[in-house]
Amino acid sequence: MNKSLKVIDLSYNSFSGKAVSHEFTAVFETNRTLEYVGIAKNNLETVDIIPIIRSFGRFPFPTEQVAAY
Repeated sequence: MNKSLKVIDLSYNSFSGKAVSHEFTAVFETNRTLEYVGIAKNNLETVDIIPIIRSFGRFPFPTEQVAAY
């Protein structure tokens, strides 16, 4: 698990909706430090983004780790 990545900007790439929903969702589900994800200008549609949005906050943040972050 990544413990330091806060910003990832994937804008201006040619990601397909399938790549975004399948490849990135697993990363976003487990990363606890991300504060910003940029995916603009990839020709994605709302239906492509929904799996990403649903992946954030899917797992509760452990209370004992709050102070560390």
